Amino acid sequence: MKTKLKIYQTIYVLFIFSFTSAYQVKSQEIPSKLYMAIELNDVICGYSEITLLDTLIDGNKLVTLCQNTFTNYFALGKDITQYLKFNYTIDPKTGNFIYHDSYQKQGTMELDAAVFVRENTLRIISSNEDEKIVPIPHDKVILPNTLFFKYLLDDFNTNNLKEKTYQVYGFKTGNFSQISYTKVEEKEVELGNAKYLALIFEESNPNTGLKTKLWIDKNTGIRLKMEYPNQMSIYLTDRSVKTKIKTGNWDEVFFVKTNVSIEDIHQISYMKVKGRLDAYPVVKIKDLNVPGQIFSGSIEGDKIAGVFEISHNNFSGKDAPAFPFDIHHYNFPEIYLQKEDLIEAEDPSIISAAKKITEGYDNLWEACCKLSEWVADNVDGSILDGSALDTFKSKKGLCGAQSRLMAALCRSVGIPARVVWGFLYTPEYGGSFGHHAWNEIFMGEAGWIPVDVTIHETDYVNSGHIRLGILHTHQTIINFEEMETIEFELKNSQ
Repeated sequence: MKTKLKIYQTIYVLFIFSFTSAYQVKSQEIPSKLYMAIELNDVICGYSEITLLDTLIDGNKLVTLCQNTFTNYFALGKDITQYLKFNYTIDPKTGNFIYHDSYQKQGTMELDAAVFVRENTLRIISSNEDEKIVPIPHDKVILPNTLFFKYLLDDFNTNNLKEKTYQVYGFKTGNFSQISYTKVEEKEVELGNAKYLALIFEESNPNTGLKTKLWIDKNTGIRLKMEYPNQMSIYLTDRSVKTKIKTGNWDEVFFVKTNVSIEDIHQISYMKVKGRLDAYPVVKIKDLNVPGQIFSGSIEGDKIAGVFEISHNNFSGKDAPAFPFDIHHYNFPEIYLQKEDLIEAEDPSIISAAKKITEGYDNLWEACCKLSEWVADNVDGSILDGSALDTFKSKKGLCGAQSRLMAALCRSVGIPARVVWGFLYTPEYGGSFGHHAWNEIFMGEAGWIPVDVTIHETDYVNSGHIRLGILHTHQTIINFEEMETIEFELKNSQ
């Protein structure tokens, strides 16, 4: 598939050159080369170099945007260097791309993809999955790029709107979703030794549950700055950024230190924890009060403050339903048997693997445990996120990626399963809590039973797991303020 993708890219590049009379700067107002700084926790850990060229195809004046991005950071005990390359061919009249390709390299992992606009469809070719055709909705849509926000300039400056929702194509999901913008203010900003009059927006993305702050230039519509709720920002600067790169530390975002040190986390049978944190997407009280966990406190918007008491009991498997599972005997949301974004439960390779792993088992719990053991034994921990199918193929992934694979394997053979998210006690930094995801499997009368394939708790979870909710979005963020462990118990000390 990767060879096929490169052939398509080569053909397209030749197509552009054959109709290009000359490459010139896109506009006198916008330089032909721009630089963006990437900052994490006030540390510049990367940059983007963007080149703009005027392009002529079939007599149509278009803009070619070429972006190279480099980042360097520390995460989960590893130094990681990431290289990204994006190319867009953009229609300046609409701001939409008519072609886009991307390349990502991180260690030994390489991924690439290309998107072709064909009348009412998008043709997507990637190195890690089959070719995909996505219909373009009939309503006005946004095919975005990383620099130009013409649609915001038209609606909020020219037409003086205060808020609007758009149908925007998402590169990660490969689908269209509703993205809302609200104008916050106008102000003068200085970036890269130049001054700009900026329009400032709040961007709300329902796929991630996140709200991002965006600055665009009121004159040209180019992105000046973006602030994310995970303490990362991207902003326009000058070429000297190349000499300022240091190592960003994602662990400072992922983890928060606490006041006790426990070496063997698998033995934690009870915890009482006082915490203050911000969580995206916003959770509800009912998400925090579930079997094995009690929360007393308050939730105000994305802010959670209170006390968690956790005591997860091990499920023995007694009276577990028969396998294959007869769904008609029980009441549960059937969505947890179906495919969804990033959980490809109907993929033939996942179905085949799950059937092989569970072959010969007639007890639902035993079948579930075999699937969780397979994921724990065959998928290595990594900072890579991705879908269930991505993780199945690469055999690497973050906790969220591994949990999506576990859910997909279960669902593919009729076992109801879902991914939940929250945070987990870890021995890192002498005792801390870190952002985490795991699974809950439906076991009939016993209800939803948690398992954690990432840390090899394939038939239980320890009581250092604090649940915030069911994972419905493509991304979650926790900003910890304080986590105090009030008391805890271990199995071997009881």
